[in-house]
Amino acid sequence: MAAEQHNGSLTVVHELKCRGPGLYTVEARMRFMTCAIPVRMTIVVLNKKPGPSSVSSPVSSPVKRGIFGGHKPARVEDLLLISPFAATDELVELVKTLGSVKFVLAPNTMHHLWAGEWRGAFPGSKLLAPASLAAKRPDLAIDVALPVTPGPCPAVPGLPADVVSLLPLPGLNDEVTVLHKPSRTLVVADAAFNFEQGGETQLPGAPMSWYLSLTGGYAKCSLTTPFKWLIKDAAAVGAALDAVLAAPWDALVMAHGSPVMAGGKAALAAGTRAFVAQLEAAQAAAKTEHSSHVYAYAAGGLAVSAVAAFAAARFLLSGPARSAPASS
Repeated sequence: MAAEQHNGSLTVVHELKCRGPGLYTVEARMRFMTCAIPVRMTIVVLNKKPGPSSVSSPVSSPVKRGIFGGHKPARVEDLLLISPFAATDELVELVKTLGSVKFVLAPNTMHHLWAGEWRGAFPGSKLLAPASLAAKRPDLAIDVALPVTPGPCPAVPGLPADVVSLLPLPGLNDEVTVLHKPSRTLVVADAAFNFEQGGETQLPGAPMSWYLSLTGGYAKCSLTTPFKWLIKDAAAVGAALDAVLAAPWDALVMAHGSPVMAGGKAALAAGTRAFVAQLEAAQAAAKTEHSSHVYAYAAGGLAVSAVAAFAAARFLLSGPARSAPASS
């Protein structure tokens, strides 16, 4: 069994899981108030063609403490960390078995708690984050502020475009998803939750399980009910999701829930995209209803104004009433 380390609110399982060529994850449970939430950080090896020894373990199999199916991979210096956990000594040593961290990505305005710690462990590494995170975390020195606008993010110097693409989701916690091309995997943070019975990720206990039951949290690869109020422009989010779904990938790895290593794109389309489509329709209907109310109020106001103007004109044109002449 892999060793666990308790670090305040975080319990990390010190075990690498190979998800594909040059793609690994580490699991943890984060305690928030009385809830234990399963979370996941992802590690991308930034080389173009990982050698056979670096992917000798089957997809999703555990790779403990740097042992890769009996073969240690060739040293690869450049790594990208996504949604990293606290940079404890043991976790840093585990990451070093893959190489040296060059980039750290805080993928949205929620997954940023420990992103800044990795600079100390890997001097010279650069922090990538949505530009909007700077306002929320002015203490966090962001090296590359990523514009979360329609279309792929601009190229980041040193981040190989033949290995990863950064695909933003404006309006959805300003999330930046990562397309890992060698494994055809999309890595997301909060763009989809996948807490399914019998899945890889252990389901959270009460009271988190109660919350998930009440908010649709057990839907496959989807969002929870509160996103209906968090998403202000569902049409923009829908368009961004369509762009992500048009990219060439199949597996889906998320920060919360069981990864979908085959058919992930179809699962995201049936989950999060369908959720947003329903929200698009609701927002459009509400906008139409609001417009009709505004039109009715405006029409009523114009009618009242017209009547008042007519009465005033009639009064002015008729002149003041003449008094009858006094009798002699």
